[in-house]
Amino acid sequence: LPFLGTRRSRTLWGLLRKDWLTMRRSPMTLRLSIVPLLFGFMAWQFSRSAEMKDAPTTVIALAIGGMAGFISGSLGNNRFGMYDHVGTGTLLASPAPRGLILLSQGLLQLLTVLIIGLACAAGSLLAHRSLAEPLLVLSSALASGLAITGLGQVCGIRFPTYVDLERGRAETNQASFAGVLVLLLGSPVLLAPSLGTLVAAALFRPSWLPWLIPCALVYGAGLYLALLFLSARWLPRREPELLRVLVDGR
Repeated sequence: LPFLGTRRSRTLWGLLRKDWLTMRRSPMTLRLSIVPLLFGFMAWQFSRSAEMKDAPTTVIALAIGGMAGFISGSLGNNRFGMYDHVGTGTLLASPAPRGLILLSQGLLQLLTVLIIGLACAAGSLLAHRSLAEPLLVLSSALASGLAITGLGQVCGIRFPTYVDLERGRAETNQASFAGVLVLLLGSPVLLAPSLGTLVAAALFRPSWLPWLIPCALVYGAGLYLALLFLSARWLPRREPELLRVLVDGR
């Protein structure tokens, strides 16, 4: 990648391959494999619901995409503890740049957002037989998923929680509650400028949507990069706590 250089690009590629294999082997991936189908069916059912016939189809599409982006992005919360608590010690002992470690995890989480967003867009396409609503669904999912993925990484570093799906063990404590609470309370604040503006435009100025959608995506990408930078700065100071919670004595 031109903006990373040869050495850092190879490091990122190695981290992506490691995270991809970890995600494939994780019991969480198998349990969530049906989620895109459920979201696609939900989008199809919601788009053609009789109760929603008086609502603008653009608002419905934005709502479906926003919900899909929020839920799929929040699945990455506590990623160190959820997907690879066993390998966290080895990973943090390596000289890999912390920003690249988090970028690799974030890119795979955004892949999940994209898959679920595409599933919702497909459901919307079956309901409307036009491309306008599916494109709104996908754009809204990506815009919200970018912001929530970044917030989830911050929460995962600040509030790590031990989870072992293979042995059916998990801890429910103040840290796990605090992480979910920050995600729930912080998401509306982060998403209001983008999704709120899109909904307002859909209701009062539909002709503005083609211009506002790219702005929402740029806002989401910028917010993700800012939160990624914050996480990368925070991670070295939080590593002893991550090791204590996720690795020591397990």
